[in-house]
This record gives sequence, structure tokens and C-alpha cells, in this order.
Amino acid sequence: ADAAKYHAGRHSSSNSSAETLQHKPVRRLTKSVDVFAAGCIAYYVLTRGKHPFGREPEREYNIIHNHADLSGLDHFPLAKELVQSMISYSPKDRITAADAELHPLFWDPSTKLSFLQDVSDRVVKSNSFS
Repeated sequence: ADAAKYHAGRHSSSNSSAETLQHKPVRRLTKSVDVFAAGCIAYYVLTRGKHPFGREPEREYNIIHNHADLSGLDHFPLAKELVQSMISYSPKDRITAADAELHPLFWDPSTKLSFLQDVSDRVVKSNSFS
């Protein structure tokens, strides 16, 4: 398929979700469209200018066909996991804004340490019963 045909003559937005770009009749756009856009913006900021769906004019084609490249965050796995959950193809599979706020990426150091201690305690406890 030719990426240019998906771009020509269309309203273009670098951070539009697939459901927005495909112009399918939708009862109402949900907050998941905003989460998608925020995920693209987060990737842009964290990678200093890259887009998870590449450059124009292929970007819209890649969004519609779910061809994201998050390799720019390979060195930052928590951020990569969050962005992936924000730009999921299906709106119902995207993380909510409220859940994104609670993502471990945003935990303070004491919360991270507490989590690791809890996991460690559970592993030790489960191994002691084996």
C-alpha cells in the first residue's frame, strides 16, 4: 500500500489516533484519543523530537496500520511500557489518564523501594512454603 494515498488531501495531525484518522463514524470520541496524543507527545519529548509512528507522510499510514517504533526508548523500559500502553491501537486497550498518572514511571523513590520490598517479601514467603 502506498503511504502517500493515506496522507493526500486529509486533515493531518501528528498525534491523531487511528480511529480519528480513519474517519469512521464514531458515536463520540473518548478521552482515549487524548491519551493517544499524550503518548505521542511523551515519546517526542523523551526522544528529543522523534515520533513513535515515524516521519510524514508515512506517519498517518503507520498509525492506521499500527506500526509504531518505540526503539528510541529501549534504554528507558518504564517509559517505553507507558508510552506503548498510551498508544495502543484499540481505544479500549489504552491506559486511562488516571491509570497513567499512577504508572511506576511517576513513583517517587520511597514508593519504588516499598514496592520492591513488598515483592521481595512475597517471594521469600512463597519460597518458604515450597
